[in-house]
Amino acid sequence: MNEKNQLNGLQGWLLLVMIGLFLSPLRIAYELFPSYYHFFTTPGAIEYISTPGAGEYHPYLLTFMLSEISFNILMIIAQVYLIYLFFSKHYLFPKIYITVVIVSFVFVISDAWIGSLVYPKISIFNPETSKEITRSLCAILILVPYMLISKRVKATFIEGKRS
Repeated sequence: MNEKNQLNGLQGWLLLVMIGLFLSPLRIAYELFPSYYHFFTTPGAIEYISTPGAGEYHPYLLTFMLSEISFNILMIIAQVYLIYLFFSKHYLFPKIYITVVIVSFVFVISDAWIGSLVYPKISIFNPETSKEITRSLCAILILVPYMLISKRVKATFIEGKRS
């Protein structure tokens, strides 16, 4: 058996990638929906943050929250698509995976910064944000190079590629 056949398959470090692919949408949903459930189900909550002079009003708070929700829903969709590409061993998987990892990191940093402008009382590097930055940075530093240089990745994700 040649080396290419031995390396072809969803094994090795790709198993860790697979676990991450399944956990990511669940983690996003677990963190997102409880945070905003009460906001959308409590009568008057939207007015409380979007009406000048009311409670927690900030001119960009509602836009910030809706943008954060929209981005996280798009990330769940992207993760589900990545799961499909992963199991179909599609040649686009590594490129799209890298893109999603980098976009996620940029979003975490941007979200923290914009959040600190909208919520000046909250530190930009609160424990939750620091954890997300660390998680994203680890993915960039470990998994992106792996996707770019791994022989297993090159041998596995070949479906759909024109010769």
